[in-house]
This record gives sequence, structure tokens and C-alpha cells, in this order.
Amino acid sequence: MASVKHLPKNKSEIGSGIVNAARQIGTCLRIAILVTVLDNNVNTAKQHIYQDAIQIVDRQQLSPKVNKVAYQQLNSLFSTTGSAKLTTKNKQTNLRRALKQAAKSQVDLPQPQKGTDLYQVYQAQKKLALATDNLKAGNRQLALTLTKLENQNTTISKLSVASQKINLGNQKISQGQKKLLVGLKQLAQKEALTTALRKIKHTKNQQISQAFSHTYLVGAVIVLILSPIALLTDRKSLKS
Repeated sequence: MASVKHLPKNKSEIGSGIVNAARQIGTCLRIAILVTVLDNNVNTAKQHIYQDAIQIVDRQQLSPKVNKVAYQQLNSLFSTTGSAKLTTKNKQTNLRRALKQAAKSQVDLPQPQKGTDLYQVYQAQKKLALATDNLKAGNRQLALTLTKLENQNTTISKLSVASQKINLGNQKISQGQKKLLVGLKQLAQKEALTTALRKIKHTKNQQISQAFSHTYLVGAVIVLILSPIALLTDRKSLKS
């Protein structure tokens, strides 16, 4: 063994035992240091991921119910500490399932974000729905007027019946347009959720990669610092 070849023969076995023990202790210390550094880096990465995820959700146009569910699921997802329980598959699945269920609600849906294609379609459909409501109101007033006059003229009676049918048709059109507006809002919210989840995933991968990179850097620094000590164990004996 190079580390004990310069020792006297009667002390080589003792020297070999000391060297082996030192190596074992050094290995344990290195592992303990790297695991501690990795655990701290992962915990720091989790905090950054959680903070970024909250900001990403805040920037999206979501209904109050979906926002509330998103905050609850993120708190549950990042409630554990340590690298062993970073983000479990079950909690990620629960987050997606809960958000999907909450997004089905039609209460307090936000409008599509300005500047998007859905926003333009929504505004056009909104104007069309308003025009339909005005037409429906006008047709209703016409139907009332014709009803008052239908006893005086057979033609007016037929017009009154036709006006009532048109009014019923307008009501169905109006209901369909309202459903379409709700559908556009839900579609816009789905796109916002998809964007948010994609950004959160990207942030998670980036932060975790940085955590491991910093740990590898610490390991490299340790090796660099201890390399001279390893060289000193193989010094040649001085010539007299």
C-alpha cells in the first residue's frame, strides 16, 4: 500500500489499519456532509418553488373557487420537508383532480384574458347576446301590442301567433348564447390552468436541478481541498 510503504515493517500493519480507518471515517463524513447539503438545498428549492407557484397562480385569471382550491392543494403539496418527500405522485394527482373538479363550477367565472383570441370571440359573442336580448325585448313588446289588437283583425291575430313563436325562438337563442359565453369562460380558465401548471413544472425542474448542481459543486470543492492531503500520504522518504 502506497500510504504505508515508507513505514518500518514492524509498524506497517498498524499504519495500514490507521489509514483504512481514516478512509472509512472520511467516507462517512463526506456522505454526511453531502446529504446535509443536498437536504438543505432541496428544502430551499421547495420554498422557492412554492413561492413561485403562488405567484404564478395569482397572475392567472381564475375563479375564486379555483384559486382557493389551488392554494389548498399547493399548501398540501409542499407541507412536507426533506428530499425524501419532495413531491409525491399522489399529491400531484390530487392537485390536478381537485383543480379539474373546481373548474367545472360556473360560479364567478372570470372573462378571458385581454389580448387573446378567446377574449375577442367572447366580446363578439357578448355583443351578439346583447343584441339578441334587445330583439327579444322588442319582440315581446310587439307581441303584447298584437295581443291587444288581435280581436279586431284576423290578420293581426295570425301576426300575434307568429310573434309569440319568434319570441320563443329568441328565448332559446338567448339561452344558447349564455351557455356559449359560459363555455368560453371555462375554456379560457382551462387554458390559464394549463399554463400555470406548465410554468410550475418548469420552475420545479429548474429549482431541483440547481439544488443538485450546488451539491455536486460542494462535493467538487471538498475533493479539491482534500487532494493535497492525499498527496502528502505518499511522500517519498528523504535521502540522507
